[in-house]
Amino acid sequence: MYSRVTNYDIAHVEQGSGIPVIFVHGAGEDYRFWRHQISEFADVFRTMAISLRAYSPKTWNGDGNICSIAQHVDALAAFISGHCSGKVHLVGHSRGGHVSLRAAEKYPHLIEKLVLAEPAGAFGETHHQQIKTNPIMLLALKQLPPFSKATLHNITMPTLLVDGQNTQPVFRQILDVMQKAIPNPKRLTIAGAGHAMNRDNPAHFNKGVLQFLKNEPERGGSQI
Repeated sequence: MYSRVTNYDIAHVEQGSGIPVIFVHGAGEDYRFWRHQISEFADVFRTMAISLRAYSPKTWNGDGNICSIAQHVDALAAFISGHCSGKVHLVGHSRGGHVSLRAAEKYPHLIEKLVLAEPAGAFGETHHQQIKTNPIMLLALKQLPPFSKATLHNITMPTLLVDGQNTQPVFRQILDVMQKAIPNPKRLTIAGAGHAMNRDNPAHFNKGVLQFLKNEPERGGSQI
């Protein structure tokens, strides 16, 4: 289905009832990236997965300015405000993790809990130079403003940081910095998984994220 948001039709799927959980995909993906999560999360939550502006099933030839991080953030906030009467749980992966973090920064009143699955980005010029040789990050860094540790200190909603056991070091470096800067985050590492950890090991991902969202008891300090 489509919803008109900030003068653009946002594609999304929805299933279930209860507290809303919204999934935000990364670069090169769309709402179908979360196909292994939708049904299981819908057993407990009102579950929605959106396609960001300019992503499939919409088409875009690259002309015009419709795909900036700021536009994604504002469209996500407008989608939440238009579809949900209260706060939501927000789950973002890679570029979608960056968008979700920026939404939490700009619109904290909309978000109950935040899940960041290997969000793309960099911390200042030094870190930017260290990771710009990584081809996976080159395109992303052209649009992603560097993270600020001061900004991360202001992320006060409960936050879960997720990485894959076999992911590239750059993504783990980002989470390591976030874990120190965000107040009291939880950390979850998905066994045997790479960057697309929700697809590589959906059973572990779903169990860990659902545990966090449902406030189930943790095992071993800040680790889930």
